[in-house]
Amino acid sequence: MKLVVEVVDAHDLIPKDGEGSSSAFVEVDFGNQRSRTRTVHKDLNPVWNQKLSFRLHDPDILPKQSVEACVYNERKSFPGRNFLGRVRVHGANIVRQGEEVLQRFQLEKKWLFSSIKGDLALRLYISPEPNKTTVTNSTIDPAAPTEALAVESSSLTTDPKPAAREEAELNQKPTEQQSPATVPVAPIMAFQQLTSTYDLVEQVYYLYVRVVKAKDLPPNAISGSCDPYVEVKLGNYKGITRHFDKKSSPEWNQAFAFSKERIQSTVLEVYVKDKEVAARDDYIGRVVFDLNEVPTRVPPDSPLAPQWYRLEDRRGDGKVRGEIMLADVQPNDGSRPPEVFVKAQVGSQVLKTRVCPTRTMSPMWNEDLIFVAAEPFEEHLVLTVEDRVHHTKDDLLGRIVLPLTGLIPMKMKDGRGTTDAYCVAKYGQKWVRTRTIIDSASPRWNEQYTWEVYDPCTVITLGVFDNCHLGGNEKPAAGGGAARDMRIGKVRIRLSTLEMDRIYTHAYPLVVLQPSGVKKMGELHLAVRFTCLSLASVIYLYGHPLLPKMHYVHPFTIGQVDSLRYQAMGIVAARLGRAEPPLRKEAVEYMLDVDSHMWSMRRSKANFFRIMSLLSGTIGMLRWLDDVCHWKNPITTLLVHLSWAEAIHPDELDEEFDTLFVLFCLLAAVVLYVTPFQAVALMAGVYVLRHPRFRSKLPSVPGNFFKRLPSRIDSML
Repeated sequence: MKLVVEVVDAHDLIPKDGEGSSSAFVEVDFGNQRSRTRTVHKDLNPVWNQKLSFRLHDPDILPKQSVEACVYNERKSFPGRNFLGRVRVHGANIVRQGEEVLQRFQLEKKWLFSSIKGDLALRLYISPEPNKTTVTNSTIDPAAPTEALAVESSSLTTDPKPAAREEAELNQKPTEQQSPATVPVAPIMAFQQLTSTYDLVEQVYYLYVRVVKAKDLPPNAISGSCDPYVEVKLGNYKGITRHFDKKSSPEWNQAFAFSKERIQSTVLEVYVKDKEVAARDDYIGRVVFDLNEVPTRVPPDSPLAPQWYRLEDRRGDGKVRGEIMLADVQPNDGSRPPEVFVKAQVGSQVLKTRVCPTRTMSPMWNEDLIFVAAEPFEEHLVLTVEDRVHHTKDDLLGRIVLPLTGLIPMKMKDGRGTTDAYCVAKYGQKWVRTRTIIDSASPRWNEQYTWEVYDPCTVITLGVFDNCHLGGNEKPAAGGGAARDMRIGKVRIRLSTLEMDRIYTHAYPLVVLQPSGVKKMGELHLAVRFTCLSLASVIYLYGHPLLPKMHYVHPFTIGQVDSLRYQAMGIVAARLGRAEPPLRKEAVEYMLDVDSHMWSMRRSKANFFRIMSLLSGTIGMLRWLDDVCHWKNPITTLLVHLSWAEAIHPDELDEEFDTLFVLFCLLAAVVLYVTPFQAVALMAGVYVLRHPRFRSKLPSVPGNFFKRLPSRIDSML
């Protein structure tokens, strides 16, 4: 016996390599056996799809053991690894092969102060020793274009296809010996459901119809003979047998297979016709079957015995001369009428319809499901159709996701809300404007623009506006002035937060400040790529100041900065207003944040709460320490005195203290130990009291480097 741990993937890991990413691998430990996966470099959502096997000597003691999977970041600059989280699975929760399911575990901390996030997807099961399995597959000719596909078969079997999982052992039920026959088959589509818990392959399900022979067919009134053939029809699909010349008791022995996924009707029709050379083929008779009454057979069950069926006339009112022998089988659970209901979900709200009272393949409910939602809809509407197999089990038959996101209507037109949206993008001195999409809450521009980046520590700004100047129907403003393009939202992306030569696709929320408060107006979907030809030039720029030298030698006053900013905005707005199409002044003001320097009570309160939230942790820790020192809680004070710091494992210390910081502290300790304290104090005094000629008003290189580093508020992609 062996224990198999299939490591599938991880999601939303914490970055540990200093570049906003991690090179993750998983190490699994079970019963003094340890194994690890390969390393996926530079990916916070790594995918392994790798199986790790462990010896299991006695399955009875497995409930007393556990499996531990730890996720690590592999460091390249110097040997070692960073702890990213762990998962511990108790042995009692591990099932046998065939019963396993994909489980997603939240990563846990190994130490109190570890910074951990994300989850890990695993499959765990007990498997016997691998045996050689003989796999046999039915042969199907893929050359058939549309309606028919010919295979040599007269008996009726299923053709299982292997599952998509790697290294899955394929088990197929034995096929029966068959005599040669031509089988026209409808287009094939896999049925995404296993027949039982222990099946490891997905099978293709068909409705099979075998046309054996006919007898006592009536001759044509003109020619005095009969050239019969059979047409099997199911919805829009049909299959035709070969025809016989001048034969009233033909024998075809041909089978037709229709894919279950493509079945469009609940009625199967079998027509017997007389082939004519010049005129239209004559109708002899037909047989009609209800699919709900077709018996079920799953190989290796014995095939159904053929039966004689009396032909009916075209209207089905009476019998006609002639009989046909058919054998029908439907290899699915067609004998049980489905108990179908619909489940609808919006966010955390889930509603269900009642089970359809009439068990049919075309159910009808006629029910209303009401949800509480706010515009614009941030969640999708998910509709699933399910079959009530058992009171504790529902099978999923189909699923559809309806995206309901869109822009809020900005104005009224013909008694309904509408939006005529356009987008403006600005970087440096280059401004671009997209075309206006008229009367659409979900506009699609699909326009691409390129800018030359002069400094990676800069920002690109994108704004969305509603055009109020179309067709000469300009709506006057509330104060009686000219119409103004209304703001929908704005997005700012700092280029230093983007990884080079990587394409980012993201949906940004469009938020605008209104008198009633901040309101989300919709989302803006962007695809962004930042490319740099020289990494050395980027490093060189990081050591230089953000502003020109004159701004540090003779800085402007706040009043001068506000005045110059407003004048610059007027010049830019006048230039862009002469473009075609013109860009209005209100759009330029919004893109340049002209009113951002103005004082507001809302911004002051927000900044105050930010400062308090930043200092709340420190204040709480100081209060707790004061309570400990003054013995306000004796139990806590005793626990602090009886510290377990000496029992910490070295790996746990490595998680808490970065190796680079430890090396820096070690180097500083060695330097301070070797160098006399008087020399250190003398060098520090000389540097602090240096002559003004040796001083520079420009910030230092380390200061420039840290000022250019992006803050967490800029890391939005």
